[in-house]
Amino acid sequence: MKKSILFLMIFACSALFAQSFYIGPIAGYNKGNNQDPTATVSGAIRVSIASYGIEGSVGYTSSKFVGGAVEATNYPIMLTLMMHPLPIVYTQAGIGWYNTKLEFSGPLKAIGLADETKSQVGYHVGFGAEIPLGNILLTGDIKYIFLDYNLGVLTGLSNSNANFTLISAGLLFKL
Repeated sequence: MKKSILFLMIFACSALFAQSFYIGPIAGYNKGNNQDPTATVSGAIRVSIASYGIEGSVGYTSSKFVGGAVEATNYPIMLTLMMHPLPIVYTQAGIGWYNTKLEFSGPLKAIGLADETKSQVGYHVGFGAEIPLGNILLTGDIKYIFLDYNLGVLTGLSNSNANFTLISAGLLFKL
C-alpha cells in the first residue's frame, strides 16, 4: 500500500513538472456561409500537461454580411481544451465570448438602423498539429465555430447563422 501511494505521488509530481507554458501570436483566415473571407489575429497562452492542454486567446476579426451592409467586428476571448492522441496531433473543443460591434451602412443605415454592441457565447471544435522546435512551438489548426448573431431588428435575419471555419497558424514561445 505504501509503495502504491509513493508511486502515485512520484507519477503526479512528474506530470506536474512535465508541463510547458507557451505564449505568442496566432494569425488566421476565416470564412463562413454568410460572410466575406477575413483575416484574424490573436495572442495565445498555452499550457500542456502530459497529453492534455489548455489554451486561452484574445483576438480580433472583422466580417461583412448582407452584401457588406452589416459589418461585425469581433474581439473573441476563447478558452480551448486540447487532447493529444498522437505526440504532434491534437483535437480541441472550447468556448468563446464574442464582444461584437455591429455597424450598419447603405440602405440599412438609411432606414434608421443604429449601430450596436453585443456580447455572445460561441462554441468551437477542431483539430491541429504542433511541432516543437527547441523553445518555439509551431502550431496550426482548424476550428469550426458555432456563433449565431441575433439581428432581431432585421426581418429574415433574426438569427443570422454566423458559423465559420477558422484556419490558423501560430508561433508560440516557451516561458
